[in-house]
Amino acid sequence: EAIKLDWTREDLYALIWSQLGQHSLEFRKLVKTITNQSWEGGNQSAWMHKELEDPKETGMQAILRMLTTMYMGSNKKRGITYSWWFKHLADSKNRVSPRTFQHSFTTAICNKPEVGFFEQRTHVLMPADIQRGVQSASQDRVAELREGYHWIETALDAFRAQVVPVEWKKIEEIWSANQVQNKIADACKKFEVFIPWE
Repeated sequence: EAIKLDWTREDLYALIWSQLGQHSLEFRKLVKTITNQSWEGGNQSAWMHKELEDPKETGMQAILRMLTTMYMGSNKKRGITYSWWFKHLADSKNRVSPRTFQHSFTTAICNKPEVGFFEQRTHVLMPADIQRGVQSASQDRVAELREGYHWIETALDAFRAQVVPVEWKKIEEIWSANQVQNKIADACKKFEVFIPWE
C-alpha cells in the first residue's frame, strides 16, 4: 500500500517557521512575543497551533501577519495572505511540495526590489514580494515537470494563443487539428519511453 506524503498548509508554514527559528534568535523572540510561549522546550506545535486572542487565528497565522499584510490587497477581496499563498502554489489536487513552498518563501524574502518613491514598505514581505515568490516557484516547478515529462511542451504548445477557461470539446478540436497525440507518440518513441495514455 502506497504511503501518501501530502503536506497541509499548516505543515508547510510550520516547516518555514521552524527553519527560521533554528537560525534566528530574533525570530524566536518574535514567536515568544506573539504567542506568549517560549520557543525552547521542545513542543513547537504548542505555539504553532495555539489559538490566540482571536479564536480564528493560530500562532502560525499571527506570525505571518507580523511579517506581511493581512490581505493580498487593500481588503479581503484579493484574498487572505495566509491561504492565498498556499492556494496559488497548489496543484489540481490541492497539493504543494515543501520544495516549492520553500522556494517561493526564499524568493519572496531574499529578492525584494528597491521600493519606489511613491511606495512605502510597511512589512518585511509585501504582497508583490509574495507574488514574485509564487511566480518563481511555479516556473521552477514547470521546468522540473518538463524534465520528467518531455512531452508536456508538445501537449501545451497547441494552446499558446488559447484563452482559458476552455470547453473540453474545444481542447479536443485543437489537439486534433494540431495532431498533438501523433506528435507526443512520435516523441515518446524517439526517447524510448512509454506513451502517456498507454
